[in-house]
Amino acid sequence: MKTSYGIIILLLIGSLLSGCTPYDNIDPDEPDDPNVYTVAQRTILQALSGTYEGEAEGEADEDWTIGFIFTEKYDSPVQRFLNLDEEGQKTVTVHGKGQIYESIAYIGFSFEIYFSIQEDGEGLILYLRNGEEYFIRTCLLDDVSSSGFKVYMEDAADVFSWITLTKVTNPFSLTAAQENVLEVLNGTFFNVQDNEDSFTFFPYDSPQVMEENVDGILIKLISHGGAVLIDGDEGETLEANYYVWKNGEMITFFSPDLDTADLLIEIISATSFKIGLIEGDDIYWLTLSKEGNNTVTDVGMEKFTKRLSLENIPGWQKTRRILPVR
Repeated sequence: MKTSYGIIILLLIGSLLSGCTPYDNIDPDEPDDPNVYTVAQRTILQALSGTYEGEAEGEADEDWTIGFIFTEKYDSPVQRFLNLDEEGQKTVTVHGKGQIYESIAYIGFSFEIYFSIQEDGEGLILYLRNGEEYFIRTCLLDDVSSSGFKVYMEDAADVFSWITLTKVTNPFSLTAAQENVLEVLNGTFFNVQDNEDSFTFFPYDSPQVMEENVDGILIKLISHGGAVLIDGDEGETLEANYYVWKNGEMITFFSPDLDTADLLIEIISATSFKIGLIEGDDIYWLTLSKEGNNTVTDVGMEKFTKRLSLENIPGWQKTRRILPVR
């Protein structure tokens, strides 16, 4: 009986191949090839997409927000030659590109970033562009999904905290508390103790955002409307923009003619409210009320929009907590 040696050889090769795969000697979590993602890195990279916002745990009363925008993700790790703040020019490995931003009440700062994910998927390395240099920030990463994640970051006071970020579609959308306050702030209100003093509010239909690029940093000023403040006794008139905090308990007035004023605000009714000036342990309240149902539309709004400029906001450079201050 004749045997085909060609068939025997094919059978032997087939049995050898069935006993191994090309990946038997590669740990998926620690690939030998630096141009290949680990399983953990790829899982994180697939989940992160779009815009996320959050706040530090235990700071719900503060109108402070940190956000990430992931705009580019690379199919494989790539090399970038960057001028690092403390290390000079250096080639680094990155996995994508985007922005990180921080906002405190009415003002926000946005930095372009490259980012890379640690091999175990438990941390992020951020390269923040500040002018011609890049600052390095590292943070722990946890609970990552397409709808959100947590980071452990350090602030300017060297305090670390977990920040929970949730995916958002409109970073400037109003909270219910803001809507409740802004619904009342329309028209002229008079000081009930001195009818010569008045506040007239010109609300925007939606938040107005002015963007200005300063040395590669995108600065954003957010305003909910304009206001005219009249001191009847002194005969002085002040024009300012205003911003209602997310918790609806504070209002900020900002203007080139005024040191930024953060005041407590408490709605009494559809036609009256109180504002409070905090000085140390004391709060000085002023009650304002409408006479009739006077309201305003967009009359004179252009002048307030034009005043949304960094030139009109002294000291804006020093308001950051986490992102670098040049």
